[in-house]
Amino acid sequence: MFYIIVSRINNELRKIFLRLYKQGRKPIEIANTIDVTRQTITNWIRMYNNKGEKYFLELRYNNPTSRIDFIELSRVFENNPTLFNREIAEMFNCSMQLIHKYRHMLNYTNKKGSAGYKESKPELKKNSKKN
Repeated sequence: MFYIIVSRINNELRKIFLRLYKQGRKPIEIANTIDVTRQTITNWIRMYNNKGEKYFLELRYNNPTSRIDFIELSRVFENNPTLFNREIAEMFNCSMQLIHKYRHMLNYTNKKGSAGYKESKPELKKNSKKN
């Protein structure tokens, strides 16, 4: 099975960040190098400066062993296109943001968009043309 272990990736990124930060690199350079947002780097700098290196490197998120089986996740996206990210996150015991990221990465879209709502309520479609 193909798993991605989220905490291990975050831990490796934090180690790389720390090495680059100690070299005096600018936050935007670090963000581009390790492909995270500038805001993430800013948060990490603040955390590192306030709590210290040991705390920063040993930081664990709510579910440190959060693993996503991409094959199973793809099946869920394929077989249940109307599930919300929240519902899928509960199934996999992970964050909604993680599901959103993988939904985008695997090129699946959530079918509960506003277009589907208007199609199910034809009177809304008629009224919106009048305005």
